[in-house]
Amino acid sequence: FGILLFVISFGVIGYIVYEKYGSQVLPDVLRGTASIVHPSIRADKTTPIDLNTLLPKNGINQSLLYKLGGSDLSTQTVSIAIPTVTVTGENGDVVRMAETKEILPRLARNAPSLLTRSLATSTVLGVYAGDIAEPFIILKTNSYEGAFSGMLDWEDFMSDDLFTFMGIILPNGEVAIKETVPVVQIESTASSTATSTATSSNPVAPASPVVDPRDITKFLDRTIKNKDMRVIQDDTGKIYLLYGFANRNTIIITTSVESFFAVSSRLR
Repeated sequence: FGILLFVISFGVIGYIVYEKYGSQVLPDVLRGTASIVHPSIRADKTTPIDLNTLLPKNGINQSLLYKLGGSDLSTQTVSIAIPTVTVTGENGDVVRMAETKEILPRLARNAPSLLTRSLATSTVLGVYAGDIAEPFIILKTNSYEGAFSGMLDWEDFMSDDLFTFMGIILPNGEVAIKETVPVVQIESTASSTATSTATSSNPVAPASPVVDPRDITKFLDRTIKNKDMRVIQDDTGKIYLLYGFANRNTIIITTSVESFFAVSSRLR
């Protein structure tokens, strides 16, 4: 009984220390003395990237797929970016993981304050490589009710904030992911109809009509595998963006159903 009590006490103390100082574990990691273990997700590859490079304060955010080299990922793998910030202290510069309060104003410039107040310190930016490489965002929340209402309020602005960063097809058929990820370009209505028909059995097929998802003004409710989701889709059923609660403390934003459940299965 004494041993069990000791183990429990040690675990509680360790959790408290981690919650308070966990974001400071990066300096040794960056010097190559350890592998990066993210507290929110089991990843196959982690890439530290300076926050100013990943999400500039001014200008357009480049696609995360381009930043992480989506075409180089093996199938069924998860790669995440570790946004870092450099803090100058008495003992010199310290590099640490960026927190949500530092990431979100650059990633989601129009996110309502109700949402930002509901989020925990950890935010994950990554790519899941399935049939194609697809970006995802994981937001951890301390308040399910506040985060739920905040996400609904953010819906009108999510396309402006996230479409380029998520590598979603633009009105002119170009993509923000450049040549790093295979994307099928559809040049005519006839060919897009044929391609949609041919790939209708695969919900994550990369082929899609060249349309502006922002013309689709509203998110729709979808229940998939017993999960309630909010999706932007066109009249063919092609999904451009979706989000849902993997659990009461975790929101996943991504571009396909396959990616949502693959990322869900990797949560810690």
